[in-house]
Amino acid sequence: MGWDEMMRLLRRREVELITGLSRTTLWRYEGDGRFPGALRLPGGDLRWLGGDVWAWILALPSGRSKARARWENLAARRSRKSERNAAAACADEGSASAGLGTRPEERP
Repeated sequence: MGWDEMMRLLRRREVELITGLSRTTLWRYEGDGRFPGALRLPGGDLRWLGGDVWAWILALPSGRSKARARWENLAARRSRKSERNAAAACADEGSASAGLGTRPEERP
């Protein structure tokens, strides 16, 4: 786990994916003090510090193996998503440079 991931501010949905907790359980654990508290950003959005979330996971019994599996799964998802985004950008750029329309019915 790198410094970037530890200092990254995570959205609630990301915290749910990483921890495997539901929204209700997440709020309950946070209210009981069993989970790190969220930070309130100036716009009112809530974020969790990535390092706090991963430290919580590692502190669980058998947390290291679960954290490793979740980390690898999350990294694979991000990799696939960035590959799809890059491929889509290349496809869009190619059709725009060929002078083709952007609507599907205008494409060959």
